[in-house]
Amino acid sequence: MSAEKGKKSSDFAKNIWLAGLGAHGKAFDAAAEKYSSASKESAKLFNELVEKGAELEKQTREQLVNPLPTPKIAIEERIEKMRTYLGMSGTRSADIDEVERLEKKVSSLEQELASLSAQLDAQASAK
Repeated sequence: MSAEKGKKSSDFAKNIWLAGLGAHGKAFDAAAEKYSSASKESAKLFNELVEKGAELEKQTREQLVNPLPTPKIAIEERIEKMRTYLGMSGTRSADIDEVERLEKKVSSLEQELASLSAQLDAQASAK
């Protein structure tokens, strides 16, 4: 019985060894297949990268010839669009003229108020 257990243990150990060897062989075959596939695809991939690089170079050269607006101009354009959207568009001098007109009106109203206040004080003193 002991010899039979020894043979089973030996067979089991051998099967474990063969399974590991089989796994190694299978992994090697898969890696070899991937390498072969990558070798075939590498030329295609390289050509695609060259085409993409050429396209990017062309775009960059076009932008150097026709540069984008400077950030300051772009920001000013956005501000003007926002003012138009909010109904605040118009020239700055129109805004300044409006402020000056309102300042004159406030000054006139202050003088009128002072005059009325003086009249009320005079009436109060006369009583």
